[in-house]
This record gives sequence, C-alpha cells and structure tokens, in this order.
Amino acid sequence: MHSPNSCSNPPRSTSGYHGASSNRFFATSCQQIINMSTVKSLHDFITFVRKGQPDIATFIYRGQPAARRSPEGSEFETLLVPSLYRQHLRNGGSLADLETRFLSDFHREAQSHMSHAPSTDIEWMALAQHHGLPTRLLDWTMNPLVALFFAVENTLADFDAHIYKGKVYDVQIYDYESEDDANSNESEPPFKFYMPRYFDRRLEAQSSCFTLHPLIEFYEKEKFYHHFSNILPKELGVLRCTVPNRRFGAIKAELLEMGVSYKTMLPGLDGICKTIRYQNTAEMLPLCEPFSIPTTE
Repeated sequence: MHSPNSCSNPPRSTSGYHGASSNRFFATSCQQIINMSTVKSLHDFITFVRKGQPDIATFIYRGQPAARRSPEGSEFETLLVPSLYRQHLRNGGSLADLETRFLSDFHREAQSHMSHAPSTDIEWMALAQHHGLPTRLLDWTMNPLVALFFAVENTLADFDAHIYKGKVYDVQIYDYESEDDANSNESEPPFKFYMPRYFDRRLEAQSSCFTLHPLIEFYEKEKFYHHFSNILPKELGVLRCTVPNRRFGAIKAELLEMGVSYKTMLPGLDGICKTIRYQNTAEMLPLCEPFSIPTTE
C-alpha cells in the first residue's frame, strides 16, 4: 500500500474499526477528491463528463446519494467505501471471516435460482454484490448516465448526491483468468479494477464494473478515513460533482426523455412496473407537492 502523503498513521490498537459513521475525521481528512461543479440539469452533467478527456485511461462513474451532512453542516457526506467495510463485526470477528460466511452461504443458497452459475470467485462476489450482499467490491459503471440515474433515483431525498468520475489504467485491471481468487491483503494496491463478464442481465444493462479492495483490518478511525478519503481517491484520480436534491425530480424526468429509466436499468417485470408507476404518478411532476391523504374526524 502507498504511504500517506501528509497525514500520519496512528498506532494500531487491539480492537478493530469498521463503518463509515459521521465524525470529525471525515471533515478534517486530507481528501484527494477534486470538486468540479454543481449539476442542475442533464446539460450540466454532460459538461462535467467531458472534463478531463481524452485520456488513455478507462473512465468510470459512481452516483452516490448522501446519508447525512458533514459535522460542520456545510457539505453532504459521501465516502467511497465498499459495503463489507460498513458492517459491524461481532466481538472477535474479522472481515475475512465475515466475507467467507457471506459468500459461502450465498453460494449454497443461490444456485437453485440461477440457470447459469458464475465460474470464478470474483464472479460470485460480483453477483452477490449486485443483489445486495456486502462485499469488498465497490459498484461503478462505464456509462455516466447510469451513475446519474442512481444518484437522483429518490426524488424525495433529504440530501444532495455526489457523482464520482475516476480513471483506471490497464496495469490496474484484475486478471481473473490468471489470478486464482479474489483474496488480497494490505500489501496489495488500494484497489484493482474488475470488468465482469455480463452473465447477469442487470450487470449488462448498467454497464457494471467494480473496484476490488484488499482485506484490510482497520484498527483506528483515522486510518480508515485516510484510506478511503485520501489514498483511494488519489489512486483513482477522482473528480466529483454535486447534484442538489431539489433538482432530482427534474433530472430524472430528463433522463426518461433520453430513454434512461427503471425499465432500462432493471430489465424484467420489476423495472417495467417501476417505470409505469413513475410515468403515471405525481413523482413525474417534480414541481408539485406530494399528494396528502385527508384525515377523517
């Protein structure tokens, strides 16, 4: 792993730390993320996407709604943290043990629901991640409109959203044909880039790709935040834009006009039904207040 540039590493303690809860370390960490602009329309977003191109790198995107404000209240918090690291461990447990249990149980119980099973460990991990199981993979897409859609999906959200734009090079690609499994440790780089075979329709529809992160047991909050707000964004060359929550509805409607909807993001009956509901309810009218149900006295 690369050493920190300007933040010091704290001493290792006897108890592990995981979870991206709000605290002062987020606000004061040495962030390597470049905030580019505020996106209020599809046109604004396309302008953001075009910044920094061309390059020999592969550009990847991630839309992430914020869950809370920063401690100062001046910014909305998002952090590039894989879902496995957000889990609370049992006493004496480790991330490695938790990952083994998650994937073992998923491997055993999921096969009867699939016509074609994944053929490698990393494919099992990608499928589990896409269906909600916490893993070391962080979801990205090669289609910027997919990232924008999931950033504004909840038009009633209380907080803004961030869209991250990163770039990866061939040397950072995870070679699942020559690497036996997805195991890695702290001696590995901060991430490897994984482009899956599209053995699942949703993976294909969302132009899915992932960053695979090493199994690191973080023992201090400072080290946790330093890794995910400094080292990882720097390695990815991250740019970021902000989408105000008050613009979610208008941008989601613009995306529908461009053919980007639940129907295209979630192939199948679920996506069709969500699109029909969206097109025929008040959610389609972002300037209107939600309907209220009269109370009877």
